[in-house]
Amino acid sequence: MSEMDYTKIFAVSLNEIYVFAEDTLRFIEVNTGARQNLGYSIEELRQMTPLDIKPAHTPETFTDLIAPLRAGKQKKIIFETYHQRKDGTTYPVEIHLQLMIQDNQSVFVAIILDITERKQLNAYNNDLGRIFEQSLNEIFIFDADTLCFTEVNRGARENIGYSIEELHQMTPLDIKPAHTPETFTD
Repeated sequence: MSEMDYTKIFAVSLNEIYVFAEDTLRFIEVNTGARQNLGYSIEELRQMTPLDIKPAHTPETFTDLIAPLRAGKQKKIIFETYHQRKDGTTYPVEIHLQLMIQDNQSVFVAIILDITERKQLNAYNNDLGRIFEQSLNEIFIFDADTLCFTEVNRGARENIGYSIEELHQMTPLDIKPAHTPETFTD
C-alpha cells in the first residue's frame, strides 16, 4: 500500500482517531468520523486539546492519566470517559491511547470507540438483574444439558431455604423429588 492509502484508511475509519502533540496536547490530526461526530472543523480542532472535549477531566487529572505513557511505564492505556460535542451533548467513549514518535516528534494517538450502545445495554441488563433478584416470584434458571441451576432469585432461595452455592450443585429434580428425569423432560 502506498502512503496515500494509509491516509485514506485513517480518514474513513468508523472509529474516531486523534493525533495530538505530546508537549502542548494540541490536536494535529483528527479523522473525518471524529470531526463529524463532534461537529468541529479540523481548523477548530487544531486550536483545541483533548481537555476541550473531555468535560470530566481537568489538566491535573489528564496529566496524571497520561503520566505512565510519558514515563515509558506503559505502552498503552485504556480508559472510559465522555466526549462533548460542539453542541454541548456528551456521549460515552472508550479510549485506547498510546505515545508514539512520528517524524522526530512525540505524539499521542487515540483510537476512540463510542460505547453508547454498550452503556445502554449494561443499564438494561442491570435493570433486568434487579427485577430478577427482587421478584417475590420464584425464578429458576438452569442449564438445559446438565439441569444444574445457574441462577436462582432471592424469592426462590428464601422459599426453599438453600444458598445459591448449594443450588449451583443441584437440579430441579433435587427440589422436586416427585419428578423423574423422564417426567421432568416430558
